[in-house]
Amino acid sequence: MLTARAILISNQIDRNSNAHLQVNSKSYTNNKSNSNSYTHLQVNSKSYTNNKSNSDSFTHLQVNSKSYTNNKSNNNSNARIQVNSKSYTNNKSNSNSYTHQQVNSKSYTNNKSNNNSYARLQVNSKSYSNNKSNSNSYTHQQVNSKSYTNKKSNNNSYTHLQVNSKSYTNNKSNNNSYTHLQVNSKSYTNNKSNSDSYTHLKVNSNSYSHLQGNSKG
Repeated sequence: MLTARAILISNQIDRNSNAHLQVNSKSYTNNKSNSNSYTHLQVNSKSYTNNKSNSDSFTHLQVNSKSYTNNKSNNNSNARIQVNSKSYTNNKSNSNSYTHQQVNSKSYTNNKSNNNSYARLQVNSKSYSNNKSNSNSYTHQQVNSKSYTNKKSNNNSYTHLQVNSKSYTNNKSNNNSYTHLQVNSKSYTNNKSNSDSYTHLKVNSNSYSHLQGNSKG
């Protein structure tokens, strides 16, 4: 159970996407997009989340809740995540990439992508993290943390996740997309990508991690 107070973080990018975060709240969140993709996160809440997209892809996350999650997409791909709840988890993708996660476990999950970028997700934490990136979109989520998060993108998309940490996280991307995950750590993490995408995972460590990629993830 997350004990953090409700935090609402809204990120905007100048290319067709948005990210939304709702944490530890009894309220609900609704995201709609008529173009490309968006990501929604709902954590530790009895409310529900609904995402709809008329194009490309989106990612939805529902964690530690008795509520349900619903995702619909008329185009490319979508990812669905339901964790530590009485509901189920389902991932489907018809194109490009999708995100899969495993939470509150001593192992971590696997991510697959048929195109550019994919997201990879974490383990062994009371909080949860989801990252999903496809095209022209990004996802941001900050959960149960006193840290500061910064996002910048000059081109397509990227995903950043910082959970249960007092550290500072910074992500930059000059091309397509990448996904970064930092969980339960006091360390500083930095990711940069000049081509396509890659994924970085750093879990439960006090060390410094750096990842660079010049080819597809």
